[in-house]
Amino acid sequence: LLEEACRLFESEPQPLAMGKGLSHILAHASLPVEECDLLLGRYDDHVPTAEEEERLQAIWQERVHRQKTVITHFNKGHLTLDWETLVKIGISGYLEKTEKRLSEATDEKTHVFLSGMRLTYEAIRRYIARYGEEAERKGLAEQAQVCKNLTVAPPRTFREALQLVLFVFTVYLIYAGWKVACLTLGRMDVYLLPFYEADLAAGRYSREDIRDFIEDFQCKTSLHLGRGEHQMTHADSAEKITGWDRNQVFDSPTYIVIGGRGTENNPLTRLFAEAITPGMKNPVYIYRWHRDRAKDVWQIICEKLRRNASILTYNDETMIPAMRSIGVEERDAENYSVHPCNWPDIAGGSVALGQIGDPIPEMLLHTLYDQKGDPNAFSSTEEIYAAFEENYRAFLQEQLLQLRRRYASAKNAEIGTLSMNDCFLQGPMERGRGAVEGGVKYPAVYLLLRNIATAADMMSAIEQLVFVQKKVSLGELLNAAKENFAHSPELLSACRRTPKFGTDREEADRHAVRLMRLMLDEIDKAFAAREGEEKLYPLCVTITDMDHIPNGK
Repeated sequence: LLEEACRLFESEPQPLAMGKGLSHILAHASLPVEECDLLLGRYDDHVPTAEEEERLQAIWQERVHRQKTVITHFNKGHLTLDWETLVKIGISGYLEKTEKRLSEATDEKTHVFLSGMRLTYEAIRRYIARYGEEAERKGLAEQAQVCKNLTVAPPRTFREALQLVLFVFTVYLIYAGWKVACLTLGRMDVYLLPFYEADLAAGRYSREDIRDFIEDFQCKTSLHLGRGEHQMTHADSAEKITGWDRNQVFDSPTYIVIGGRGTENNPLTRLFAEAITPGMKNPVYIYRWHRDRAKDVWQIICEKLRRNASILTYNDETMIPAMRSIGVEERDAENYSVHPCNWPDIAGGSVALGQIGDPIPEMLLHTLYDQKGDPNAFSSTEEIYAAFEENYRAFLQEQLLQLRRRYASAKNAEIGTLSMNDCFLQGPMERGRGAVEGGVKYPAVYLLLRNIATAADMMSAIEQLVFVQKKVSLGELLNAAKENFAHSPELLSACRRTPKFGTDREEADRHAVRLMRLMLDEIDKAFAAREGEEKLYPLCVTITDMDHIPNGK
């Protein structure tokens, strides 16, 4: 379907191609329904037949540019959409807002952008209607009625709100997303609370009914998690692998945020916590800890953690001040989120313009080898740190300059780009431009502080063996490392015996602290507001990710 859409609409301006292409896909997408479905939103997932396999192979031969330039432009996930507004106004509300903005548009660029946005909303609405018709054919009258309601009005019940989130999430992940376009579904216990309270007050659903809906929702996200392992993309085998080319959603977890400031007396926080099922890999829950948390909910979270549930904990007492320190407004900071990869974002209001950050050990090696061929020019660890600081500053400034230039170029493009992100983030509709073209409040840059433990271990070994014990010169150590210690087994053994980060050895831990502070100080300086420059927001993440195989090589 994606290949057909690309062929049909590749000559259109990108926003129209995006809207028309998604319309084509969703008009023909499969609509699997099972008798046990409380919520709808499955997709066809099967091993290809021989005929289908032949067709897939033919598509892969030609797919180089089409898919990325038409339907999936910038739909790469790894963010938190504005789910709160979605459940408040529904698809019908977004369409009304788009029509109003179109009537106000005075230039072609804005008109084309908003027209593509309108097509996208209409495509989703038709998909919901088709699913309702299929449910009715299968005898699921209640599910069909929920779909009918969602095509004409905002959600009125907890079930309808949860169903709408699932539909939009399914469309994004399965049909509109580029590879591993995973999403965070935001603070569900916060934005679904009004529906929960209204349902209980009106006697529409009981607490047990609501839990049933939550558990069915969890099962659907579990079905959405493609099977595979992250480093398959780095396999050296010539055999077929089930990586992203074959299964775009493999290793695409769904994150749900619960807890945090303001949820001390939220009954839905407890209900979500109770519904977490150890043994289910997906969804992954983010529990936001804070000092005034509900103690009984925290106890449930701890018990589920002990049973190896998919839960991560973040600390509001550090995360919110960190957000405030880079200029995020108080309310937005309190609504921070975390998306798959375990990186921070501002729910519904931020988008990544790019990333900056090579592995720290790699940058450290460049510093050590970059002394005009004489690594012995360093006479102390202090001199190594001074050189590393200078090199990192230059690297950071050059990378940031390139990123700013790309951002400025995108903002000035003759026809802007549209993504599904733009349809469900705060700002793009109002400003008539894409999120990565100045459409959102918080244009962010991810600063990747990668492999800090390995870098600390390197500095520990250098300091101990070269400058404290004086067992070897720095030049000899680096030459041995260059040849992977092939002729220096004793030196390799000595390196392995030096203090290591994470073992409560101050000799190593202090290097991790020093490297981190050095880099964070340089980041603060580089992103300080300068006259005439647009403010960009540095979001710093410590990261190893799953790239240790290629990085190690």
